[in-house]
Amino acid sequence: MIDIQHQIESFLSDEFDVDEWAENIFNSDVINRVLDKKLKKIISELKKPSHKRVTTNDEKQFKIIMKPFLSFFTNFDTIFETPLYPEALIVSVTAFEVYHKQTIINLISQNDFLIKYFSEELTKIDKTKGKPKYKNINEKELPGHLIVDFYHKYSFDDIQKQYQRIFGGDFKLLKDDNEIKTFKEYFLIRNLAVHNKCQIDSDFINRTNKKLTIGEKFIVKKEFVDEGITILEKIVDNIEIGIKNTEF
Repeated sequence: MIDIQHQIESFLSDEFDVDEWAENIFNSDVINRVLDKKLKKIISELKKPSHKRVTTNDEKQFKIIMKPFLSFFTNFDTIFETPLYPEALIVSVTAFEVYHKQTIINLISQNDFLIKYFSEELTKIDKTKGKPKYKNINEKELPGHLIVDFYHKYSFDDIQKQYQRIFGGDFKLLKDDNEIKTFKEYFLIRNLAVHNKCQIDSDFINRTNKKLTIGEKFIVKKEFVDEGITILEKIVDNIEIGIKNTEF
């Protein structure tokens, strides 16, 4: 998604030479082989200035043939107005959420002794066993599900606390304060994109301490998504190292 959006922005900016691209397309061997003489003649006429162009009845047919091709470029405007960067951000957060949830469930279900480290949580949420969402979950995996659901899935501190119970109190998802700040902001923007279509509200301003205007659209930039994904990858690496270094 990030690469696609970046290419689209290049296409719509001066970085992309549209004239050269079109010239290469219409003069390519592939086009010459595919298009018959009549269609090539129509194209030749369309490329002329309007006052020199000879309009034929075939031009209408040409436009019908070319409609899907032209619609493709029209869609660029739509994507440019609604960039893919917020979607890429949402997908990356969802992927991390799935990884985190399944990792906690697997660790606890495969190592029964870990349950005692979460006794406080399980005592508080034991009553939720009867909820329909847990009906089809096997008994061995149930504690892991209950523990993950007990914590806020988008809270850095809550996520870290779960791994500290397993790996020890010294374990850190991240050590750099700036990276932690970016992580928290990344998840806040995810919520803004999902629930408010990136429209800035007072809650977002209060949580980020940014000088923004309520009602304006928050612009998600490629560099920020790249940075967020790098941080998520670093967290996953640290978790995997924690698993490797812990005796179960």
